[in-house]
Amino acid sequence: MELDQAASLFRSAWKQDYLYQAPPLKNITLITDRDSAKSAEILASVQRYLAVLGPAESEWTVLTKADFQNVKDLIIACEQSPPDLIVTYRHLWTDEKDLHHSLGVYLDMLTQATSIPVLVLPHLQDKNYANVLENTDEVMVITDHLSEDQRLVDYGVRLTSRGGKLFLAHVESKVDYKRYINIIGKIPDLNTEIAEEKIANQLLKEPRDFILACTQQLAEQDLNLEVIPLVTFGHTVRSYRELLEKHQIALLVMNTKDGEQLAMHGDAYSIAVEFTHLPLLML
Repeated sequence: MELDQAASLFRSAWKQDYLYQAPPLKNITLITDRDSAKSAEILASVQRYLAVLGPAESEWTVLTKADFQNVKDLIIACEQSPPDLIVTYRHLWTDEKDLHHSLGVYLDMLTQATSIPVLVLPHLQDKNYANVLENTDEVMVITDHLSEDQRLVDYGVRLTSRGGKLFLAHVESKVDYKRYINIIGKIPDLNTEIAEEKIANQLLKEPRDFILACTQQLAEQDLNLEVIPLVTFGHTVRSYRELLEKHQIALLVMNTKDGEQLAMHGDAYSIAVEFTHLPLLML
């Protein structure tokens, strides 16, 4: 057997294991641009929404409009005593008339200038705000390389209500796939038809195998939740929109950090600004 063939067989047979490690969510900071009284109301609604954490498991700190005057103040306040999780909402310090499809400058900085996970809620003026903060019975973890993002799965598990459903979603880009196949078709020595079938199967096999490993591991942990795989080819934002609407997801868990750049990477930002009505956990 040729060396390249042996290496290829080895890689196709290799499976990445999954071991659940519950992320620490002991200290949580809620950030608002309201006064103390209104902030207390927001805190109560968020704690009901995150009831899965348990009333005695987490300590909450609230930063109101009196605690920071600009983005720099807020970053310093968060870094002085870094919490395990930040909870806030879109468009801090932005008038309702200025709302549009973006996160706002405060959230842009929080998600990129710190390594702290941020739970982003819809804006307080969003008509669906109260409705979406009912529970975390249906949580979806999304990524284009699920097997490399075990941390995403850990957070998804931790925040899914007991007895709830955890959707592990992987959308393989149909556009990228077709581009690769077109390139292969231009190489005379390669059988395009065979390559197309085998590459497609392998691209979907790896996330399916990883989700199976997650399902088996979580079953051993007796966490009382149902893991549902969603693996398909598609167009990233459009496909996730369809999945979210079909399954009535209460929380979306996604990765926003890119090791090679400061700004949020393209797909993550597109999703973040598209689904304004949905709570997002941005890691």
